[in-house]
Amino acid sequence: MVCKTLYFTRIYFKKLFIFNVVSFHIVGFELPLVACCGYGGLYNYSSSAGCGATITVNGTQITVGSCDDPSVRVVWDGIHYTEAANKFIFNQISTGAFSDPPIPLKMACHRTVGQYIGINL
Repeated sequence: MVCKTLYFTRIYFKKLFIFNVVSFHIVGFELPLVACCGYGGLYNYSSSAGCGATITVNGTQITVGSCDDPSVRVVWDGIHYTEAANKFIFNQISTGAFSDPPIPLKMACHRTVGQYIGINL
């Protein structure tokens, strides 16, 4: 018999966890609301100046570039999460940190899961 596991999670709820003032400091992210790759405004985002675009600012053409260290940023371009933020969320899901009971994905299809959480299956 083949073991199959269905794992349901509310991914956007988990991603919102990163924006919590306390959690982003604990996790090591900086400026959680500011886009890494963008230009303009409080959040370094403008729908008319996407990442990699060439725009004119005060008569000078510039290319919209990325921040120096995307690994400590949450938002890539004002819309998408950075690779670092997605990796953090995946690690939390795969280790069971966001589960109740906290079952890691690697244990989800084993008969020993009951022992892991303290019940008999």
